[in-house]
Amino acid sequence: MATIGREKVSKAVAEKIDRSAGHCDELLQLKAFRKQWFWKCCAAVFTVKFLLIPCYHSTDFEVHRNWMAITHTLPLQSWYYDSTSHWTLDYPPFFAFFEYLLSEVASVFVPSALVLQKNAYFSSELLFFQRSSVIVTDFFYTSFTVRRPMPSHRFIGNCLGFFQLLGALSYCVLLNMKHIYLYYGPAYVLFFAVNYLAPIKKQFVFRCIKLALVIFVTFALSLGPFVYACGGAVLLQIWRRLFPFKRGLTHAYWAPNLWAIYNFIDWYFYQVLKLTKRLSSDIRPPMYTSGLVQEFSHSVLPSVSAFGALITTGVLLMPVLMLVGTRHIRNFPLLLTLSAFAFFLAGYHVHEKAVILITIPYTVLAAMDHRLLPSYLLLSFVANVSLFPLFFTLFENLLKVSISLCYLFFSWTVMRFVCPQGALCVLQKLYICGLLVVQIYCLLVHQWLFGANLKFIPLMLTSLSTAAGICWAYLELLWIITFEDAHAVCICGKKQKSV
Repeated sequence: MATIGREKVSKAVAEKIDRSAGHCDELLQLKAFRKQWFWKCCAAVFTVKFLLIPCYHSTDFEVHRNWMAITHTLPLQSWYYDSTSHWTLDYPPFFAFFEYLLSEVASVFVPSALVLQKNAYFSSELLFFQRSSVIVTDFFYTSFTVRRPMPSHRFIGNCLGFFQLLGALSYCVLLNMKHIYLYYGPAYVLFFAVNYLAPIKKQFVFRCIKLALVIFVTFALSLGPFVYACGGAVLLQIWRRLFPFKRGLTHAYWAPNLWAIYNFIDWYFYQVLKLTKRLSSDIRPPMYTSGLVQEFSHSVLPSVSAFGALITTGVLLMPVLMLVGTRHIRNFPLLLTLSAFAFFLAGYHVHEKAVILITIPYTVLAAMDHRLLPSYLLLSFVANVSLFPLFFTLFENLLKVSISLCYLFFSWTVMRFVCPQGALCVLQKLYICGLLVVQIYCLLVHQWLFGANLKFIPLMLTSLSTAAGICWAYLELLWIITFEDAHAVCICGKKQKSV
């Protein structure tokens, strides 16, 4: 009997080992499959980028050319003081160092582009170099991402504090590369305060010291060389360059946020008063439709200052603070998304491209909770459409429309496959149809009716229509995390961890 019992146990153990081995083989095959398709997608993207190198280029190319000329020609203490060109250096020091490295490479291939001058410089060699530098940088990034080994769960558990400090270090480096990532600042502060520093015990002081040391070392490496070369006064100069508050509440093309809606209401009231001949002598025509980057005052409504925009941003950040004490406080993608929403919707002089700071964490968030997939699909498509005015040649019009529609169809197909019950609601479908109608007018009908006149009308319509969609996605996210059951079943019918 004992022998039979041992045989049964051995057989059960063998079956368990076989199942584990089979499961491991499946995981390895899935990992290899994903890696293979990842590189295929990367190859396709890199190919498209190379094919589009000769296409239209914006003034950003002259901006970065001038920054390479500044960092290559001038000593370090003059980088943030030079004003030879009106495209002055207004990025944090780490990016300035990166431009210096690029200038060293450019001195071999396009040395004529490194002359510091007031007028713009352009050549086909410079265009190829600048776009190739982006592609090469992307290649190194993707290679590191794929080849980076994933640590085991036991290793992660033993080194959790180290990884949290590594995250703080990465964010500080990112912030010293591009200060627009201040949008994520409240999320990082809240996450580390609750999940790393708290609770206040004997390790609290030690953790504060370690976190402060990481922040200090990063900023010392960034700002230290300038302070050493110029003294402490350079910090104020860098601050003025990074945060020029004289550029106005909105950009030349209004970012699709609350201030675009505010501008439109003010413009509408002005037009009504003008048509009814009720304009008083102290009401000035709107200046925010001129296409110039400058400070302006609203015609009818009260003007919004930088401080007013900051207060409004603080109000929109309240949902982030209200997550303290709830299960959502450990959901880092949710904190990032809400923080980015607040700064994008109410920030001062927001650029339209900053909407990407919302869509990136929202992508992770929707993958974690499929209830957000319809909202994410709407937001991502609206974000793509909001960038349409940046590309305006005939070829680019065809390209941007075809890519956006293919992306919408592909995303909708994947969403239907993952969550068959997670379809867009009727209002969302109607909104997307209305958005497409607006773009048909902006891209085709307006030029046929008015020619080169009233160019701000298509821009204003694009800003307003996409601002409505972004506000919709923000309110829908707040509704789901506030009112829906925390333990609700995923809309696709599968048990899933909700946000």
